[in-house]
Amino acid sequence: MPLPPGGATDVVARLIAQKLGDAWGQPVVLEHRPGGGTVIGAQAVAAAPPDGYTLGIVISALTINPSLRKDLPYDTLKDFAPLTQIGNTVMARLAELGIDVVASAPEEFGAFIRAEIRKWAPVVRASGATAD
Repeated sequence: MPLPPGGATDVVARLIAQKLGDAWGQPVVLEHRPGGGTVIGAQAVAAAPPDGYTLGIVISALTINPSLRKDLPYDTLKDFAPLTQIGNTVMARLAELGIDVVASAPEEFGAFIRAEIRKWAPVVRASGATAD
């Protein structure tokens, strides 16, 4: 996870990790490696053994960074194998829960996100993860 805990991507990653853990019958650990415009987290994924035990969640910075930095410690096109696009999947899940982000009042959607963050707050605190 190339971002600090507590944001929208973190909430989505925790939901995915929980479901994968349930499906695989073993814990899925979410490791935050924020910093460097997501380069630090992406580098950790690129350097991991290609054994299927490391998955990364990326944002658009992965595709933007090569145009901003010529010294990236990884090759964006060669060092990663995309599995799926999550953004649309999240929107579909919200729809399954009866939350229409477009039609919802900002307060309603905000309440949903705050509830998800509150649900995961003990996990974040227990892990010792910080936003810095």
